[in-house]
Amino acid sequence: MSTRRSFPPKRGGCSRCCIRRYRAQSGPLPFSAEFVTEFEVEPHPQGAVLRVSQRGFPAGSEADEFFAACKKGWRDTFAGIRAWLANGSSMDADP
Repeated sequence: MSTRRSFPPKRGGCSRCCIRRYRAQSGPLPFSAEFVTEFEVEPHPQGAVLRVSQRGFPAGSEADEFFAACKKGWRDTFAGIRAWLANGSSMDADP
């Protein structure tokens, strides 16, 4: 579960969406955190640039395992986006 907030496009056409509240599928996280995940889409001569930033991880080691899972999740997500863009609508919506 998350709370999403969208912002009007910035000057130059950059759109931004920010997620501020997060809950894992497995339930509440075992540590306290104030996550902020931002997605920005910016026009580019070859299409668009998607920039994702995520912050709010605790400074201690209590979130190391979760952080590692996030890194893997983002890699998998971007690999899926790249594959979809490369193959267009010929890919099934569900893997």
